[in-house]
Parts: sequence; structure tokens; C-alpha cells
Amino acid sequence: MQIETTGVGLSLRGAKVIVLERFDGQIDLIWMNRKLTYSTIERPIRQSLVVDGKGVNDLVNKAVIRRKAGHKPSANHPWKKMSVSLFTPDRMELKRPR
Repeated sequence: MQIETTGVGLSLRGAKVIVLERFDGQIDLIWMNRKLTYSTIERPIRQSLVVDGKGVNDLVNKAVIRRKAGHKPSANHPWKKMSVSLFTPDRMELKRPR
């Protein structure tokens, strides 16, 4: 559901809204004793690709290769630019006096 606003629409950010579902299936949204207007968003159903019997093996092989490849970040990824020292505080050993 998406609440329809007439202004900037930021006044409802973090607000508590009461959702009332009636016995006939009608849904009302109540905020500060006001009935809000809303619209519903329908997601299209994702349909899988139609493949004949000969193409199934090729499709499965491609999926297996994609699964094994994994994800490798690019060379300019921020994590690759971080320097890691061997002497970080969590790796330092405490020396006990003898």
C-alpha cells in the first residue's frame, strides 16, 4: 500500500497508523482520527523462461557455472583500498610480568 499525500508527505514518516480490515475485505488506514487514502501496488508475476527438452540441459549448465563463479569485487572497490596491519589491537598479545 502507498499512502497518497497532498503535500510534501514527510509528516507521516515514523508515524503509527492503524490498519482496520473489515469483514467485507475493505481496508481502512487511520492516522490521528483521519481516514487516509491509499493505493495498492500490484507486482507482476515473474514467469520462467519456456524451454524445450533439448535446451533444459544447457540452461542448467549455465546456472551451475553462474553459481560456482561467485562474486568478485572490482579492483577499485573501497574494501580493496583498506590497509590492514598485522599489529591491530585485537591481535596484540599481552605480556605477563614474571
